[in-house]
Amino acid sequence: MRLHPLLGALPVLLASTAAAQAPLNYTVDQSASQFTFSGSTSLGAIVGTPPNFSLVGSTNIVTTTGGLPIQSIQFVPGATVLVTPDLTAEIPNPVPFLPPLATIVISNLQLELQSDVGNVSSGSFNVNIFSTTISGTSTITALGGSPSVVDLTGTTSTPQPMGGQIALNGSTLSLDAPLQLAFQLSDPGSGTTANLNVQGTLEADYTAPAPTSYCSSVPNSSGAAGVIQASGSQSLFASSLTLDATNLPTLSLGYFIFSESQGFATGLGGGQGNLCLSGGIFRLSNFIQSSGFTGQVNFPVPFSGLPPAATINAGETWNFQYWFRDASGGTATSNTTDGVSVMFLP
Repeated sequence: MRLHPLLGALPVLLASTAAAQAPLNYTVDQSASQFTFSGSTSLGAIVGTPPNFSLVGSTNIVTTTGGLPIQSIQFVPGATVLVTPDLTAEIPNPVPFLPPLATIVISNLQLELQSDVGNVSSGSFNVNIFSTTISGTSTITALGGSPSVVDLTGTTSTPQPMGGQIALNGSTLSLDAPLQLAFQLSDPGSGTTANLNVQGTLEADYTAPAPTSYCSSVPNSSGAAGVIQASGSQSLFASSLTLDATNLPTLSLGYFIFSESQGFATGLGGGQGNLCLSGGIFRLSNFIQSSGFTGQVNFPVPFSGLPPAATINAGETWNFQYWFRDASGGTATSNTTDGVSVMFLP
């Protein structure tokens, strides 16, 4: 028994292999990401008033998977953390009862974290990390002088080693890493140079959205509209994602189609169904399914058996749909389910 010829009419636009792993935006846990700063200047040591602060915001991280749940990690541009509150410090006067030699205020400091690629082993990793200042100003007021304001935008810190842990629990990736940043600053107005050292712990998490249904399907000969859902783990390493198609005609043959892009077009292949995909569309036509006497299909996604150009990477979202044989008024035709969108984790 074979599929109706219409089921072979879908044009397969074999896109080039998917791009490198997509970055995930990890939200920083402000209460757990506590830091202190210290340093020295050409006038003397820096004393924070107070010396502690926290980070709020997010950081972008790319991970890859292979023979391990998480094989590599890299901090990449595209997200910022804000230092809160503003950093305030002074350079004490060597004569204790006299005013400080200078006061320092670093305000609206937003940083973008970046690193090289580091290997991950049993959740442990090591990278060299640095930050670029997206916004911020330093105001230095020397004793008896006027405030001197310097725009810190574009300032980069010196790369520092970072060792930490990254773990996947369910649909959440968690990062726990000691973070050190070292800045070399100068103030042309006062002639002051400074070395500023920041240290603390960066705690951040990313939780993947659950699979989401979208688009609409047309009632088939069962009297209902076909529905697709995704169950199991969204982890590529776990490789246990299952596509479930229900409300199908009994003893109907079909297969799954998928794409990175959503879309909507009526009359797929000249049949009754709506196409919920666009762009490079791939067919799992080597895995023809039968709805049996229950009118449903349960299909574990064969990640190792996907078309060569359909490489699914961690951080990417792909869309799936089921295309099946149907009949209308005694005439052979085809129909489809709605679509389901799945975001993949390492």
